[in-house]
Amino acid sequence: MYEKYKAQKFCDYNFTRLQNLEDELNNIVSKEVKGAALRAKIQWFEEGERPTRLFLNLEKSRQKVKVMKSLLKDDGTVVTDRETIMHEQVDFYKNLYKRESTDKNASSALINNVTRLLSPIDTRFCDEGLKSEELFDALKSMKPDKSPGLDGLTPQFYKAFWSEWEEILMRLFNESL
Repeated sequence: MYEKYKAQKFCDYNFTRLQNLEDELNNIVSKEVKGAALRAKIQWFEEGERPTRLFLNLEKSRQKVKVMKSLLKDDGTVVTDRETIMHEQVDFYKNLYKRESTDKNASSALINNVTRLLSPIDTRFCDEGLKSEELFDALKSMKPDKSPGLDGLTPQFYKAFWSEWEEILMRLFNESL
């Protein structure tokens, strides 16, 4: 009904384009809802209920808070366009983490003022790699249906397939130490 009204009122109205845009919007909203449900870990969503307006509004407000709308540069100017903000962030972290020469006197003074040292036993313990039992104990201490990371895999998944994943995970974690 509304489409007919718009078609009659606006001669350049393109119903097919509107349908395509609405489908695209519905796909985007669907992806956002799935992502929101994954992040929220809400039990009722897992049981098949549809998300409520309250839930979606909470997620929408959470997203608004996370979006950087402006950035104050070192020279005092404020930038508001998204591309410039991203460029400034990249430059900031490149400069923050760039390799610089270290003041050898300052590092020697710092090291010489360290009074507490690890015992030989603690040093040996830290130098050893992660043990399979330690990793599996950590896995068992987690809530089984909660996803602790971005991969979306739960501790229950890793426990169920521990025999298949153990060697890979042990190599991964020990390489990162």
